Formats: sequence, structure tokens, C-alpha cells
Amino acid sequence: MIRVIIIREGIDAEGNPISDVRVRGRDGDNFERLDLLDMPETFDAARHVLLDSVSDEQIMSMPSFIDRWQAGLALRPGQLVLHEDIVYRVQQAHTTQADWMPGGTPALFRALGTEDEAISSYPLWIQPTGGHDAYNRGDRVTYNGIRFESTIGANVWAPSVWGWIAV
Repeated sequence: MIRVIIIREGIDAEGNPISDVRVRGRDGDNFERLDLLDMPETFDAARHVLLDSVSDEQIMSMPSFIDRWQAGLALRPGQLVLHEDIVYRVQQAHTTQADWMPGGTPALFRALGTEDEAISSYPLWIQPTGGHDAYNRGDRVTYNGIRFESTIGANVWAPSVWGWIAV
């Protein structure tokens, strides 16, 4: 079944927060509204699907969908955070600390819209179909906008799964 997810977030005419997801099946008649104020984990999952499917330029126009940076967040590579009105992509998994702010720790965060030649010169990761096209130890790729290096030979895993380090 094909499902369409519509995400809406904002303020209604009375100043109350609006946050919902609507899911529609293929026939168009199956329309379900989920109140995300009562289901924040569903909203977060839908929001991450949306952010993973759009370009950096589109992401920068949707700051309300991005988590605000604060100390104590457990972050994963590729995740987005907003700090001082700048959107950053997480480079390495870590838990944020007050002294590791996005603008001052390039090993942990990269501001969107500042991609350099070195990042774009790494080939995009492509899922190997077997041992004949697996990545070798030391091979470097770009995956979800982050540079990775393979730490194992015969690597058929996605960089977000196993056998890679962010570089």
C-alpha cells in the first residue's frame, strides 16, 4: 500500500500549537489524523523521514522541523541541529556538552550550505551487491552528506550500520 504522510506544525487562530500527521492510503478514502501532541515519538519519526528525503537547501528553509542544539543530547551522524539560527549536520555520534558547541567543533558538526570541495570529491556510497564490488579498507565515500572511511575489508555495510568511521 502506498501511504502519503502530511506533516503540519504551527499555531492555530487561538494561539494553540498545531502538530499533526495525516496518513492517506492509495485509495484516498483512508484518511487518518494523528494528534502528535499526544504522540511525540510518531511526529519525530515522521519528521526524520522528511528531513532525510530533502536537499540541504530545502532543510534550511524548515527550521521548525529541526531540533535545537542543547547540552545533553545524544546525537548520531547525519542528524540535524539548529544553533544560533544555523543548521548543522552531525559528523560523529556523541552526547553534546556545553563546551562542544556546533560553531566551534568542526569534527562534530558541519554547517549546512558550507560544503567544501573535499567533501563533494568523495564518491557517493553505493550498496555493494556482493564481494566483487565491496569496499576495501581505507576506501572513502560520502553518505548522507558525511565523509566516511571503511575500517574493514570486503565492506558491504552502509556507513550508518558498521565498518566505517566519519572523517
